[in-house]
Amino acid sequence: GKRGDLIIRQLSDHRLAVDPGDHTVAWRIIRKGGWQREELEGAIAFARDGGWLKSGGVFADIGANIGSQTVYGMLSGQFSGGIAVEPVLANLELLRLNLHLNGLTERIRVADVAAGATTGKIDLSVSGHNFGGHSSRKVHADGSLVEVVVERFDDLVDQAGLESSDISLVWIDAEGAEPDVLAGMPNILAQAPPLVLEWSPEINSWSEREAMVMLLSQHYVSFINIHGGPAFGPDAPLRPISALSDITGQTDILCLAEPIYARQAPG
Repeated sequence: GKRGDLIIRQLSDHRLAVDPGDHTVAWRIIRKGGWQREELEGAIAFARDGGWLKSGGVFADIGANIGSQTVYGMLSGQFSGGIAVEPVLANLELLRLNLHLNGLTERIRVADVAAGATTGKIDLSVSGHNFGGHSSRKVHADGSLVEVVVERFDDLVDQAGLESSDISLVWIDAEGAEPDVLAGMPNILAQAPPLVLEWSPEINSWSEREAMVMLLSQHYVSFINIHGGPAFGPDAPLRPISALSDITGQTDILCLAEPIYARQAPG
């Protein structure tokens, strides 16, 4: 990785280019063949089978890194296209390469910014060993600060020529900036598509978490913990959004509103 080399991993149904200098996502893909694919595919299947996922919509990947989740999402066959949001140049280059390697360039809109609560600029702490861990909320001792542009996700959807109702599933991995991301997408939240986000009590303060619970409870009814992928299935228990306050460790959650058929008017 220090020489600037890349590795292209040929997998059963796709290819992914990674930087071997990344000791987290890249090494997981090199050694195990994927990064949180089981979690994403499980969330998609759970939302689809329960009547929450609208077929043929757009997959939103916020904090897309090198595009692995975007590729997995498109491989599911549930989405007509996608929008991937990633502000760091080195990750963006790999993201675009991975879209090309999988024939997805024309189907995915790429936004080279960070998603946040308002338009502006912020400093990201760029990790020297975990290239998916760049964060505006924590400082990496082995990294550096990079200034990036921030835009509201609602605005990015508009700029892509999409309607809020086009977004059928949202995946957010923003390394602690989830409160800001959610604050910048009120139009999307009003549509209440299935929403996956990283819940990080060790990064977000109690007041931030409570504010997220209040915001999510305006649009979503329940959630399910999807960390570990195969551990959840059709019989996994749904918990009320208010129970998010009880979670004390970092995990990934899938937030769900009423099923689509329950929200449709009779006739």
